[in-house]
Amino acid sequence: MERGSEAGGGDTRFGIGTMARIVEVDATERDIQLLVVGGERIEVGAWWNDESYPTAEVHVLAELAWDDALTALRDEAERHVRRVLTRAAVTSGTRWDPNIEISDDPLESSWQLAAIAPLGPIDQLELLRATSVAGLLARLIDLTLEAEQLFTA
Repeated sequence: MERGSEAGGGDTRFGIGTMARIVEVDATERDIQLLVVGGERIEVGAWWNDESYPTAEVHVLAELAWDDALTALRDEAERHVRRVLTRAAVTSGTRWDPNIEISDDPLESSWQLAAIAPLGPIDQLELLRATSVAGLLARLIDLTLEAEQLFTA
């Protein structure tokens, strides 16, 4: 949920997300923890029922297409993400090791870099809206450099 009624007014829900495949479930007396793998990007066409568990009509977004001309930009994004992850690990901690292994597939690794970048959830949702790999990588670099300023202030 983007904004809720607890802040006054009606609920505003996010209109983008990913399909997820549950790969592991760990239930305790108090919690259920899920390990999921993200899949296709989806966009909400319309929200339906507003009961306890809202449902929606969703549309799968087209996969982005890789172009080998983007290799230098992807490599630049990786350098920035890993450098800022290192700074984040030193100053405030991070859930991702700066040396985490990523895929050799350039498109898959572009999305992995977006996932591990030390960004807030709103910024990461913005990256899901990318309409091209070039746009994804350019925005990832911009957001990562903005985040870096917070870790060096």
